[in-house]
Amino acid sequence: TGGAQNQDAVYHTTVFSLVQAELPQPPTLRLGAPFSSSLKLEWAVRRADLPVLRYEIQRREHSDVNITFEWIESASLRAGPDSVFEVALITALSSFTAYQFRVRARNEAGWGEYSSPSEVFRTVPNSPLPASNVMAINTTDASVTLRWQLSPEYNPSQGNIARYTVHYQ
Repeated sequence: TGGAQNQDAVYHTTVFSLVQAELPQPPTLRLGAPFSSSLKLEWAVRRADLPVLRYEIQRREHSDVNITFEWIESASLRAGPDSVFEVALITALSSFTAYQFRVRARNEAGWGEYSSPSEVFRTVPNSPLPASNVMAINTTDASVTLRWQLSPEYNPSQGNIARYTVHYQ
């Protein structure tokens, strides 16, 4: 006769505790002094549960008629270890051009949101090129009248010439 055997079943359970890692918070940007083709950006590092690994900086141009252009990547850089502020020198900008910037941070959980766009700023104009074809067209014992032409490379969109200074010997 077949008797029913009582087998004790053994169950193993593994409990996993999932912790949602926090994405980095958007940085707050500060603009440094602009130059004709570069700008220094600074931002405070916001602490999260995971360290920041990288930053991505984007820029866009602004026109004088309120047309804004698409955001394009301007730089990508590694985060400094235990830094309080990050600094990036953005180069290859056009002189006398209006720009905005934004930054986002990446940690092991992924990319965080972009910062609010920076204020619009304009790079400074390049120094004007020297005048060409300088000629004395009228001279007296007490004065001279000069005439010259703007450099052929002069571009008014790169800033207005405020004044010329004449040096004489």
